[in-house]
Amino acid sequence: YFYLDKELYDSYVLIVDDTEQMIISISNLLNRYFKENNLNWGILVGRDGIDCLKHVIDDNDNDGLIKIIITDENMNYMQGSSATSILRKLEEIQKIKHLFIISLTA
Repeated sequence: YFYLDKELYDSYVLIVDDTEQMIISISNLLNRYFKENNLNWGILVGRDGIDCLKHVIDDNDNDGLIKIIITDENMNYMQGSSATSILRKLEEIQKIKHLFIISLTA
């Protein structure tokens, strides 16, 4: 894992999915939206709920640049709803900033 570059992007969207084609499709849509709306946002990728939690917790030490999470439900190791539940609990006890979470499933 790495620290997000504050100099490169203003904010990030975290895509969490274990299917490469979904990651590519969502990334293409987001990048087109960012360009059309002149937004300086970047995209991060996680492969399961554990990656999602790791990215968000690491990002918390980096001023919370992740603003939106788009997550699949059915993934190996940890499902999207389980990661979302943990993130909401961390928000409640003010360990992380509030995140907008969008859950998708095929």
